[in-house]
Amino acid sequence: MSNHSFQGELMLAGWKDTHNGGATVTFWLPDPAELEVFRGMTAKKGNVAGQRFMAVLAEIGDDEKAAAAHDTADIRTDGSAPSASVAAPNRLAEFLHTSGYFRSPKLWTALDAAGIYTEKQHKAYIETLPCVGWGHLECFGDVCLHHVKTAANSGVGHKPPDFFGAPLCFRHHRDWAHGTGSLCATRKDKQDLLERAVAITAENMKAAIKSHLKIKSLRELTLEKLHVFEDTIGLPITKWGGA
Repeated sequence: MSNHSFQGELMLAGWKDTHNGGATVTFWLPDPAELEVFRGMTAKKGNVAGQRFMAVLAEIGDDEKAAAAHDTADIRTDGSAPSASVAAPNRLAEFLHTSGYFRSPKLWTALDAAGIYTEKQHKAYIETLPCVGWGHLECFGDVCLHHVKTAANSGVGHKPPDFFGAPLCFRHHRDWAHGTGSLCATRKDKQDLLERAVAITAENMKAAIKSHLKIKSLRELTLEKLHVFEDTIGLPITKWGGA
């Protein structure tokens, strides 16, 4: 039996018929780390597909990210908010996810300033997570928050906010993220690490907002409640230009 196996949640990305009478179905993985099980699998030299799997899929009905196709037709794609007439809670939740709302550094800064979810809280949370470093190094030492730099979030003498942090053990932090030579992280590795850091922060921002609003699901959120919330943190959605 093959050692390659995957168990977890997937999101349907699309499907289509093919010219040979078959069909293709594409799924999104929520975390790039979950792709590791598929890396290196080849059917023939130079190919990255062809293996056969047995799978059992069951729709779980995500009440925050899923919306029927006809429900999303009225959502604007220019980063502006949907009108009140089309802002049913499930459509609004879909809009917030697809627009990158929870991934916006403007939102992060506003929540930090309002004390709803702070950099200090985020740093403490990151340090409770396991190391997400990879490569040829084995983990060693305590986990710390590694600041993932971009041209937009750092500069000379300035480190990125803790919201751009990823959990790395001492060895991965020193020798992989900041090291040199064959063991250090590549440019692609650093981009993947940035995506992981942003994904962690976005999920925590969403959880903090739901907790602050005392709702269990974004299905309970209305556009009116969102406007009141954003007035409170000084970030009206009508003035917000997207992530």
